[in-house]
Amino acid sequence: MGLSKGASLGSDWRDVAAVLIAFEAINNCHLEIRLMAGDRKGLADLKMVLSATERTAVDGVAPLLGSVSATCWAMNLRNLEAAVIQLLYQLDSQLASGEFARVLKT
Repeated sequence: MGLSKGASLGSDWRDVAAVLIAFEAINNCHLEIRLMAGDRKGLADLKMVLSATERTAVDGVAPLLGSVSATCWAMNLRNLEAAVIQLLYQLDSQLASGEFARVLKT
């Protein structure tokens, strides 16, 4: 498995961190990922919630820009990096829709 040697054939945490850092920079936001273990018909599952907040917090409260969630089972993905990227695509779409709505209001 490569765990005893500190390496594996899959992506590592640096790959996931790089994707998250790039998304935050492009969208001028902070990201938060919550993971919750669950059970689906006797099999392990993982629920992920990805939230974006404004970078500039007023009085310590950062307004929520968007939030998406899914289970790894429902996404049919075995790789955690792929699951994070899938949620980033969904969140990016949500952020774009919100931005379009704000622009149309003005």
